[in-house]
Amino acid sequence: MAENKHAGEVPVTLAGKSMVLRPSFQAQCEAEALCGFGVVTLLNRFMQKQFGIREVAAVIFAGLKHGSEQGQNITYEAVGEKIAAAGIASVTGAYGKFLENAVAGGQEPKQGEAEAEA
Repeated sequence: MAENKHAGEVPVTLAGKSMVLRPSFQAQCEAEALCGFGVVTLLNRFMQKQFGIREVAAVIFAGLKHGSEQGQNITYEAVGEKIAAAGIASVTGAYGKFLENAVAGGQEPKQGEAEAEA
């Protein structure tokens, strides 16, 4: 499945399946609710390497749920298990790009932009 870069979509592979994360309003709200942090804080934590599998799974789950047909029937627990099996490093690139796109609206963030909003 090809991502729509103009919508800030990010490709991710889980358990050998290519899927798309979409940083829509609904996805961002769900990720924030699951994590207990706003997307700017999540991005700052990512940049400082202060994140864990719970946050990564929550964000990937929310992005999948609101990003692709394949993600509509997936559960948070299933996403977490797939990430744990593959290793968190397998999805950190997609996780970080999703957060960057959420904060910058799919555009490349300017230097210091995320820190200024925190």
